[in-house]
Amino acid sequence: MSIPFINDSDLLSKESLRDALRLGLQSSIAAAATYAIMQTLSLSELFVGVLSAVLVIEKSMGESLGASGQRFLATIAGCVIGGVCLYLVPGGYSVVAGLTISMFVMNFVAGLKPAWRYGVVATVAMSINTSENIWDVATQRTIAIGLGVVIGSLVTVVVWPDKASTRAQRHVNIVLSLIAEYINESVSHSVDENDSNDDSTTEKLEELSNDYTTHISAARTLASNMKFGDDKSSIICNIEAAERIENCGRVMRSLSDTTSDMHGGSEAVKEALSNVKEKLTDVLHKASKQEKIDKYTFEDLQTNLDIISDKLATDHEDEKYRMLVGAFTFAVTQALKSLQTINDKLDEQ
Repeated sequence: MSIPFINDSDLLSKESLRDALRLGLQSSIAAAATYAIMQTLSLSELFVGVLSAVLVIEKSMGESLGASGQRFLATIAGCVIGGVCLYLVPGGYSVVAGLTISMFVMNFVAGLKPAWRYGVVATVAMSINTSENIWDVATQRTIAIGLGVVIGSLVTVVVWPDKASTRAQRHVNIVLSLIAEYINESVSHSVDENDSNDDSTTEKLEELSNDYTTHISAARTLASNMKFGDDKSSIICNIEAAERIENCGRVMRSLSDTTSDMHGGSEAVKEALSNVKEKLTDVLHKASKQEKIDKYTFEDLQTNLDIISDKLATDHEDEKYRMLVGAFTFAVTQALKSLQTINDKLDEQ
């Protein structure tokens, strides 16, 4: 059975386009809403407020909400640092010297706590202040930035929300499809006589491996940034299961590379190995679509693995060959356990 090749660039481009459209829509609404509200309330520092509303928006709702608190704290710190430096610098040198010192202090803090780098905006705003009432300006800018952060955060919740867990799961789904194709390409030449292990296969496997790294890293990053909701543990469980399956796929690839005749001339083993390859890739593709896998599918795969083990015990005396195929069946068994974990998580959704 032929498994269609997953055009990962298409999936990635759709994801990028969706993110770009969402970011553009949310940013425009947040900017307009912040400007209108600040005008209505006769608040000053429109530029700072609108800028804050736009910059707090991230690709996912969880990332935006998680960033909002950090950025507001960073803003207060930036205002204080910029104000203190400006206040302490002698007159006549206030702007240049105050800007120099405050940038050093704020970026030193940001170097220790990267999430506070956003405070640089407030620090610059304070450092180049020409008003004599430093703390009044600091208060106005803090209010403007705080309002912008609140409005920007609300927009991410109301307008086209996209949870970090949903984004992470999409990457996991792509990863499972990539692993399915990787396993199919890896073992075909040692299971099916008509398939060859040529340079094009090696190139395709390298491409699949690179795409896997891109998407599993993206899923990991999104999971680590999740601050809200009850999905984090489930997503991390799916990511770890996908990583274990990928490791099993690499083992299969390594074992397959050692022989072009894994079935050892046994038609029963050959048929069982072919069934395992086809059914395992089918199951992975189902999992990538978040389709529930019934217990009979797992039982059928286990039956084929048992056939291989029984034939090895009775028909082959070559210890090296038995170890080779035994390691292959063990890798498949471990992959099935991880797939069962992913399957079980579907019941919790």
